[in-house]
Amino acid sequence: MFDHYYKYGLASTLDAFRVKKSTFYDWKKRYEKSGKKTFSLVPRSTRPEHVRRMQTDWRLVEFIKQMRKEYGNVGKNIIKPFLDAYAKRLGLPTIELTTIGKIIKRRKDQA
Repeated sequence: MFDHYYKYGLASTLDAFRVKKSTFYDWKKRYEKSGKKTFSLVPRSTRPEHVRRMQTDWRLVEFIKQMRKEYGNVGKNIIKPFLDAYAKRLGLPTIELTTIGKIIKRRKDQA
């Protein structure tokens, strides 16, 4: 693509390769910054370096695991009232249904 650009110019390159101008300039900048090495254009991961982690008290997680072990694979709707009472007894903030669902899903092999 860049050989074509250097030989025939921008308009011809954009028409021939059907790339937006802004995308082309992003690629050109990365290509030239790397010393014109084509491997610099290989897509990189777009995952953020720092992702948020769910912070749930370990005692609540253990309670969910124990309840599912003792009473079978009960769902989040059944666990919620018991978990709320347990959290209140420990003086912890309660967690939402979606959080309980995430705990069950993420710890499926353990919970």
